[in-house]
Amino acid sequence: MKNYDVWFAEQLKKRENGSAEITVIGVVESTSPLIVSIEGGQINLDKRHLYITQTALNALGGVGESAININDNVLLLTSGNGQKFFLIDKVRKVV
Repeated sequence: MKNYDVWFAEQLKKRENGSAEITVIGVVESTSPLIVSIEGGQINLDKRHLYITQTALNALGGVGESAININDNVLLLTSGNGQKFFLIDKVRKVV
């Protein structure tokens, strides 16, 4: 089995070779420590890959409609090279 770091780097490289997405919807897997999955759960982002807005940070693990908790969808912006992600806020699909 490949080392996780090698596999992760390969996945990021694949994204660079394709059309780069600027925004990505992630799923919160854990709030402490913060882990957000992307690519259908194939890639987990942690503190090595994430930046977070103060508003989103204040909402982590909170209570109420605006709180960010496990299984919530979050809006991520990617850096130019796709190796850093900026967690902006919780998002919901319009129904």
